[in-house]
Amino acid sequence: RVQTRPWSSVYLNGRQLARETPVSTSVEEGNYRLKVCFEGDNRRCITRRVRIEANRETLKRFRE
Repeated sequence: RVQTRPWSSVYLNGRQLARETPVSTSVEEGNYRLKVCFEGDNRRCITRRVRIEANRETLKRFRE
C-alpha cells in the first residue's frame, strides 16, 4: 500500500501503478524502485528503494 500527502502518481520500477493515491496492489517478492510524484508533477518526485517480502503487507508513506 502507498499513502501520500498530498495525492500522488505512483510508479514501480518505472511503470505507472496509479494516477492517484492511496493505492493498494500485489507484487511478487523482491526489490523495487518506488517513485511518487506529488499532484502528478514530475518535478516534485521522491524515489525510494523498497523490499517486498512474501506473504507480508508493506506500507510506505510519503509526505512532501
